[in-house]
Amino acid sequence: MKKSIGLFATVFALTALLASCASTKITLSEYSPTAVISIIGTPDVPWYSDDPEEDSDSGFLTNIVNSTFNSQNPELLTAIDRLDYADDSIRHNLPELAGCEVIEKDSVLSSNVYKKIRASYFNTLTPTKNATNYKDLSTIGAKNARLLMRDTGAKSLIIMDFSFYKKRLSKTACIGLVTMKIKVLNDRGTEIINKVYTAETEKQIEIFDGDYDKDVLVTALNGAIDDVLKQFAVEFMNDGASQPEQTAEQTEEMNKYAVQIKMPAKRTETTPPSTEPNETAAPKTE
Repeated sequence: MKKSIGLFATVFALTALLASCASTKITLSEYSPTAVISIIGTPDVPWYSDDPEEDSDSGFLTNIVNSTFNSQNPELLTAIDRLDYADDSIRHNLPELAGCEVIEKDSVLSSNVYKKIRASYFNTLTPTKNATNYKDLSTIGAKNARLLMRDTGAKSLIIMDFSFYKKRLSKTACIGLVTMKIKVLNDRGTEIINKVYTAETEKQIEIFDGDYDKDVLVTALNGAIDDVLKQFAVEFMNDGASQPEQTAEQTEEMNKYAVQIKMPAKRTETTPPSTEPNETAAPKTE
């Protein structure tokens, strides 16, 4: 009898614990104000392909050709402009749709901690661009994240990674595609959101004799950038319908089924020797 009571109590306690964990919700307003610390993206707008090897094998040569022969290509010239637009967009959409304030860019970038944190390292075969004056802090580390939040007054940090494509619909039309991987770190420097959003441009771009208006395409991409950021803000708005708090592994599993378009060739991160400082001191300079 005692064993039965003990077993029942254990099962009840586990059930209560699981129910408590499942009821934990993420709403961005709970992590307000937030600080955007990194916005990176692909430097060009390649054709979308269903073959992952195609991007991987041709990426390096494509970038050499683009930089050498297509220096006036609007898709290349506006690479940083697209990321700056994303910066403006998130600063508009998070307060309006999710009730989450975004700390001023200058306040973050002028932080002594931000200035001293080392940028992340990526495989040179898949180069990226940064939004104006930002560093690539995709792998900032928990200690540096806490120091930066302490210095800026932020309760969370946001890291964004964009990929841009054009997709052929027919011989006479194409559209633009945007994918955004977005991560949110809480005040402990722990990753609480890691999701991927996708959007297509509303406007179709006409193709004549294999050519298309590149200026029209890059302008249309801005609308898709707005769309992915609105998807993010709405999913985690304070309306009682937010998703349960997920680990990075859980959100990665969810994204396998949620994202329907191929992601760009994987950028391989090379983790340098640990340089994370003691939390009572500022990060080491290079």
